[in-house]
Amino acid sequence: MIRAGAEGEETATVCDIDAIAARNLLDTFPTLFVKQVARSYLKARAVGGMAREHGGTGALLGSLFSMVTEQADLRTWSTLPKQIQAARLFVPRAVSEISVQAFPGTRPETIAIPPGARHVIVLVRHTDAGLSIHTKSY
Repeated sequence: MIRAGAEGEETATVCDIDAIAARNLLDTFPTLFVKQVARSYLKARAVGGMAREHGGTGALLGSLFSMVTEQADLRTWSTLPKQIQAARLFVPRAVSEISVQAFPGTRPETIAIPPGARHVIVLVRHTDAGLSIHTKSY
């Protein structure tokens, strides 16, 4: 919720990153699964062949090679925001500050509007540590 004097506006979800991440996983999971099974099968066959040809040393080297060449999927959605929300609020000239409230029942944060600013963009990030607020006025 954003407030400027008596005026207020609820934010609206522009993009639901959690939903995009879930859909992406559902769309790509079958391909990822088949690739992983094929990769594991081929590596197991290679380790077995090395064990037959070179005994325990071959098995050990093959297993080490298999572990070293295995790559984890390092892409992560967890560092992205859960949602991106936006609101537009026209602030009367007499008002010199706005307040932002992350959720009902939480303490609102006050943001000063610089004198002469015609437009103020407020970026608010809600984390476990509280609100992180950045502004740009022009």
